[in-house]
Amino acid sequence: MKVKTQEYAQLLYNLLINNEDKKIDQLFYGFLYFVESNGDLPKIEKIIMVFEEYYQKREGLVVAEVTTARKIDEETEKVVRDYIKKIKPEARKVELKERVDPTELGGVRFMVDDRLVDATIKKQLINLKNSLIQ
Repeated sequence: MKVKTQEYAQLLYNLLINNEDKKIDQLFYGFLYFVESNGDLPKIEKIIMVFEEYYQKREGLVVAEVTTARKIDEETEKVVRDYIKKIKPEARKVELKERVDPTELGGVRFMVDDRLVDATIKKQLINLKNSLIQ
C-alpha cells in the first residue's frame, strides 16, 4: 500500500493526540514499524517535518525564532508573544525559540514563518544612517 507523507503525518498526529492512556512509546514504535513495513523509512525525516507543520496548524501553534543580545526577560517575552498574536491572529499558542547573539547591541529580532521583525539597535542605526545619507 502506497502511503503519502501527508497521510503518515495525519496518522501520527491522530495516534498521539487521541491517546489518553499514555502508551505513546508503543504507539510510536507501531507507527515506525508501519512506515518501515511500507518501505518508507528513508522518508522519515520528511514525514517528521510534515508532521510538525500539520501539528502546528491543527493546534494553532506559531513558532518564532527570537534573537537578542542577552537572555530575554519576561516583559520582553510577553511583548513579543502579544505582537506575534497580533500579526498571526490564528495563533492560539506561541512558542519562542530563543537565541542569544552577543554581537547584537540590544533590542530584539524575530522570525515568524517568512516574516522578519527587526527591532534591534543595530538595525535602527542602519536605518538612521540611510535616512541621513538621503
